[in-house]
Amino acid sequence: MSDISKLLKEAKPLYYVRKKHRKQIQMSMLALLCVGILSFSYRPADLNFNIDEELYLTETGGAIEELGLPTDDYGFLKVS
Repeated sequence: MSDISKLLKEAKPLYYVRKKHRKQIQMSMLALLCVGILSFSYRPADLNFNIDEELYLTETGGAIEELGLPTDDYGFLKVS
């Protein structure tokens, strides 16, 4: 009987260390999983440029002229 109690007293700290280590591994894996899911599900809005609109603005003089601001020969804002 005393041999069993000695073994239990010896194994008890090792059991708690192993249990704590296993818990830390589980929590880190859960954190990595959450970060992975969030990064996979988050997609920034695509920056699509409307080429037809850009060509229209270039052919008609640009957005600066449409706002009524003074422009030079190249369609840039004229600073005086």
